Amino acid sequence: KETLELVTEGYKSGELDYLQLLTTQRTYFQTGLTYVNAQTNLWLSVVAIEGLVLSGGLNEPRSGDGPIDAPDINSTYPLGLFPMMQP
Repeated sequence: KETLELVTEGYKSGELDYLQLLTTQRTYFQTGLTYVNAQTNLWLSVVAIEGLVLSGGLNEPRSGDGPIDAPDINSTYPLGLFPMMQP
């Protein structure tokens, strides 16, 4: 982000040409997309691993009465691991 800001200022002051600005913008946005894809893959991996973990398999079966609580990702995983899931 800082590089993009510096190149933008350089373009505005006439020190850099338009092609350098476009290249920097493209790199910035591609990096952002790569980050989002990495976060998505991380979340999908966590969901896959959680699906493979046997949890409470030896406990008595619960009756069908009462609601089932969804897991709280903020207590199960380190804070900030999934910033898109935080309020």
